[in-house]
Amino acid sequence: MTNHLARYAGSVRAKAKRYAKRYLPFSIVRRLYARATRGVWPIPPVAVSLEPTNYCNLKCSYCPKSLGIDRRKGYVTVEDFEKYAGRINHRNLKRVDLVGFGEIFVHKEWQKLLRMVRAALPKCDIVITTNALLLTREAFDVMNECGITQLTVSLNGANRDTYKEINRVDKFDEVYRKVAELVQYYKTVADRKLDFVIQLIDTINSPEEIEKFRRSHAHWFDDKILFYVHPYSNWGGYYFKDDTEERYPCGHLYVPGISWTGDVYGCCVAYPDGNKDLLLGNLKDQTIEEIYRSDRFQQLHRWNMQGELHKHVELCRNCNSWKRIPNVYFRNPTNIGPRWL
Repeated sequence: MTNHLARYAGSVRAKAKRYAKRYLPFSIVRRLYARATRGVWPIPPVAVSLEPTNYCNLKCSYCPKSLGIDRRKGYVTVEDFEKYAGRINHRNLKRVDLVGFGEIFVHKEWQKLLRMVRAALPKCDIVITTNALLLTREAFDVMNECGITQLTVSLNGANRDTYKEINRVDKFDEVYRKVAELVQYYKTVADRKLDFVIQLIDTINSPEEIEKFRRSHAHWFDDKILFYVHPYSNWGGYYFKDDTEERYPCGHLYVPGISWTGDVYGCCVAYPDGNKDLLLGNLKDQTIEEIYRSDRFQQLHRWNMQGELHKHVELCRNCNSWKRIPNVYFRNPTNIGPRWL
């Protein structure tokens, strides 16, 4: 009887472990496992940002590119993009943002990239962000047809003056007219697969401007056409300083940014080529799982769970992006192990 109960208990534990690993990647079960292994983070990222190009047709005031920071420019090749997609693919991957420090529609082979990444990652959400200057109805149809999950248009400004202040071009009327036409068109499409998101930025737009825009365009929005206000980032302290000393762990460390060259940075906010502290590896040489098991990432994770990432990584020192993700941790009541659990 005892042996039978032991075998049954072992079977239950094995089934529970398989279930937790497969279906609950961010559950308390896996978080407890991570803590029990003395600070080792065993889970590859469930979301990544993948940059098709760092060429852009705008030079927005809030983007680090406007500061004139030197960086090699280029376009990812279809061959390299296919390799990157294969090397970020793992069973816990849930979302890929095709965004970086450039505009995807500047890439002449953007359609090939979209179809290839959708074929390579059939179960993932694929998200595109654009300034809409090159967006057409034909491009919109391609994205809806090939299964892109979400298209976000960074309108940014709620009116012409704010748009010009943010984007440094006087093209609000052009972009607004295009967005309005696409909204009306999308309402007539029978098979609406993608979420169409119109985005403004907070802080630069006043709360009154945002609310006025929301109310006056309420007729636009439904279950597939959405409105979103994006938090304003200081991009690692480039634009203003956040000198908060007491911090909870930053969730951005687990959402890497991948440049068009394949470099993997431990944060999608890190501006490539100038932030080697967060450079973890390159997808031409390693898979994302190998990179996240590396000693370098594990050290960053340990600092993060101590609430001290900003004390060791220069880019994090004055960054405010840690506040953009709510605190899901709690303070360790003991002096054993990391400060945050």
